[in-house]
This record gives sequence, C-alpha cells and structure tokens, in this order.
Amino acid sequence: MIHVKFNLNDGVPEDWAREIWRQAVNRSGTVGYTVPLPEEIGMGEAFVKRYFNKSKHKRIRRILYGRAAREGKGLKVYQKRGIFTVPFLFCAQERHFGLVKKGIVATVRIFRPNVEEAYLENFDPGLLEATAYALGLIHRSGLTHGDPRLCNFLNTKPHPQVFDVPAWNIFNPRLQVKDLFRFLGSIIKYPGSGNMFPSLLKSYQSVGLTIPVSTDWLFQRAKKSGQRKSRKILEIDDN
Repeated sequence: MIHVKFNLNDGVPEDWAREIWRQAVNRSGTVGYTVPLPEEIGMGEAFVKRYFNKSKHKRIRRILYGRAAREGKGLKVYQKRGIFTVPFLFCAQERHFGLVKKGIVATVRIFRPNVEEAYLENFDPGLLEATAYALGLIHRSGLTHGDPRLCNFLNTKPHPQVFDVPAWNIFNPRLQVKDLFRFLGSIIKYPGSGNMFPSLLKSYQSVGLTIPVSTDWLFQRAKKSGQRKSRKILEIDDN
C-alpha cells in the first residue's frame, strides 16, 4: 500500500504541488533543483529538495518520521516564531506499507550565496559574527538548528537567513551546546579561526543567552567536530 501526504503553506496551489511531486519522484540526478513558481505565487523560482530513505535506515525512524516532513514542519515553526528563514512552500512524503520511502521539500529560491561561499570571497569576520547572532536568535526563540554550519545560512540582510533544518528541535542546553560546537567546528579549517571564537560567542550571547559549558571545553569540542567532518569529506572524495 502506497500513501502520499502533502503539507501545503497558505496560498500554494495543490495541483502545482502535486505536479512538482510527480516530476521529482521520476527525476534522476541531483538531489536539489529549481522550477518556476506558479502564477498564483508570483515571479521567481522554487528550490525543490528530494529525500530518499534508504533501506539501511532504522525501521523505527522510517515509521516515526521522514526528513522531508520534519523539515517542512520545522520551516513553518521557525516562521511562526519570527526566525528569518527561506519561505516554505510545501512538503510531501510517500509511505510504503507504513514506512517512509521518499519525500520532497519546496521553498522559494533566494538568489544569494551561502555564508561559507561569501566568506571565502573576502574572509570578512563580520559575516561570521552576523551568523553567530542569527544562531543566537534561533536559540532565543526556543528552537535549535541541528546542523548550523556556515553552508546552511544564506548571506542575506539584515542577518544571514537559515535553511536546511531537517534536524531542528526544541531548545534545551544539550542541543544548544551541540549547535554551538558544530557551528564553530564548521570554520575551524580557516586560518586563524580559533582567534575568532571569542568574538563569535560574544555576538551569539548578545541576544541575551548564556552558555552552560566553559568556553575552553566548547572550543576543544569544536575542533574535534571540525576535524571529524573534514575526515568524512576526505573519505568521500577518495571514494
């Protein structure tokens, strides 16, 4: 038995969403791609991201949720709490005999580079401080990101815009710290990055937050996180 469930944002035509779903599940190649927005929404493009739950994923995970549905819900929750994120259009996921098989998430495409790409252009510390501030706003709203690397924020004004949130969650101190060391770990590969950590935490805390661990412990954990991520990337390249 196959069942497909849609979650549409206000004003998104269902027939367009269903057509995008049909195209996406029959498409090969890249995980993400763009399509024109429907006339009902206006000019511009939508970015469509495809998710496929592999058979190796734990069965309990595929029963409880799919990443597409979780990301769609996260984007709606973010927007309700006033977090500056990419505009959500719709998500859809398909279950085979109760197990999530595949899904898609569609958002309005924002024509801006991500923060990592922008930072590599001019190595502006202010851009990283602005991203730390944006992460602080997420946490102050009572949410966490789950994977707040530089590449998951767009270089937008008044501050970087968040996207790619399938691992979002409700805020707690453990997840707060996890977000922080992943964020700091994502810049560890840049020369002199360790010297920027104090100013980044100052920007993060400027929204009224405290950090429940010592900065020394956090910096060491960030270094380990960044090194582990780099090893994974190297392993993928070697294969």
